[in-house]
Amino acid sequence: EELLYSLRCLEENMPNGRVWLVGYRPKWYIGDFVSVKDVGNKFDNIRQCIKKITEIDEISDNFVLMNDDFFALKKINKIENFHGGLLSNKIIRYKESRMSWKYIKLLELTFKDLQNNGINKPLDYDIHLPMVMNKKLLSQTIDKAYFPRSGYGNILNIGGILTQDVKIYKNKNKSTKNETGLISTETNSFQLLKNKIFKNNFYLPSSYEDVKYTQDFIV
Repeated sequence: EELLYSLRCLEENMPNGRVWLVGYRPKWYIGDFVSVKDVGNKFDNIRQCIKKITEIDEISDNFVLMNDDFFALKKINKIENFHGGLLSNKIIRYKESRMSWKYIKLLELTFKDLQNNGINKPLDYDIHLPMVMNKKLLSQTIDKAYFPRSGYGNILNIGGILTQDVKIYKNKNKSTKNETGLISTETNSFQLLKNKIFKNNFYLPSSYEDVKYTQDFIV
């Protein structure tokens, strides 16, 4: 359902363009698709999907990378690149907040990878917002750091706008209003926002869905 509403939001509120789904295809999805088999843990699978993009000729040289749980709640005419500040500060915050130690270890691995590539103070591009990329440049950076987004942003020195992450968690008091017009969710917060926002504002099917399937589970 996250992907379904993400596509409805995208079609209504983001710039026109060809959409590609990379990874796994739900039976209701009828748009362009590239299959990528799971290879390991969640983050290994994400890396594989992003790497696959560089191999697909039909995908434009410049593209916007999105996750299946990104939602545009207002009209967005141009996609900007954002970062969350110093990656080292994020690692400290996550340790203090007792976030997943596995994820922290991967952040630390990415930080070390970037320092080994001459980036003394890497920025955090692994925030839950769309990212503008180029396929050729991505192919040159994908293996430079564990997290491809931070590898791409730092090695290419793309800069961007400093912002707080827009991911909403159920147990944290965070508004859906922010300067980007975009939000992201986790499983529990999605269920809350589905009833509060998505079902009322994004009830029309997108061109990417076969309604004979989606009407059965959108209740």
